[in-house]
Amino acid sequence: MFDLGEVLLWKDFPLQRDGWVKNRYFIYIGNSPIFSVPANWYGISTTTRYEYYATGAEREGNNHIIIEESSYGFPSKSIVDVDKWFEGYYMETLQQNINKITIIGRLDNTKLIEIYKLIFKSGQISMKIKTDIYECYKNNSITGIEKPQKRRKSKY
Repeated sequence: MFDLGEVLLWKDFPLQRDGWVKNRYFIYIGNSPIFSVPANWYGISTTTRYEYYATGAEREGNNHIIIEESSYGFPSKSIVDVDKWFEGYYMETLQQNINKITIIGRLDNTKLIEIYKLIFKSGQISMKIKTDIYECYKNNSITGIEKPQKRRKSKY
């Protein structure tokens, strides 16, 4: 449906956490295996609310990067925060809204690896989802990334 790293503009995004219907930008970051029930797609939405990431602000320590204006199709400088804006939705929801989604750009592999490293170290994303994303990266010939592994429980 979409390729890893594509930047999507979803017009009138219906699943806003605050209830508002508005346009949202996403980076398509992968999907669950095809036979998963339910099948999910993964994306990271972006924000332009820099005040939350300033020194001493509530999201300063979140795993995030900044994408400069006009880079990869983004119309303005945007923050990619994997702790706050990582999203997983049913594939069915994506298919029902496909006519509202436009591909506006694509991240290069260097930026995708940078985002993967943030996902890898995030405490907000489950091991299963991290593994799904790892497999999507691997299937897209992106190398040099660490495979997520469950931590061994200590005997003590």
